[in-house]
Amino acid sequence: MTGQSRYRNRDVKLQKQSGFTLLEVLIAMAIMIVGISSALVLFSTAASLQGETTLLHRMSDLADTLFSETAAQLKSGVDLKAIAVKDATHPDFPRFKYSVTIIPLDDFEDELFVCADIYYLWRGEKRTYRFSTILLRYLGTDSIRPTSTPSK
Repeated sequence: MTGQSRYRNRDVKLQKQSGFTLLEVLIAMAIMIVGISSALVLFSTAASLQGETTLLHRMSDLADTLFSETAAQLKSGVDLKAIAVKDATHPDFPRFKYSVTIIPLDDFEDELFVCADIYYLWRGEKRTYRFSTILLRYLGTDSIRPTSTPSK
């Protein structure tokens, strides 16, 4: 009998030890909560950055449009001050305001430094980005100036 009771006591001990204690469950839940909350913070940060990146991409498109429109208006004899714009809104990009500044780089005003300042409100804060390029004024084939005088 003593042999059977010994085995029976071992089986009872094994049955009591199979399972999780309340402390182990609480620790596992705490680890899961920390992991899930940090993942949610990462997702919200990524969503915010994605929204700002989309705005930057739209501003880049607006700057490209402004440079193309400015280049189309550049002909010989056109007043540069008439082309420059301050605090305007483009019909294709209503969320943004912009200013275009044109600075001649040479005496003939053939090479022009064009700067577009684009600004918008982001979470109640005014943000400004500057895009710039160099444009060449279209002179046409009849207006080509020689760069040096030909020797005789």
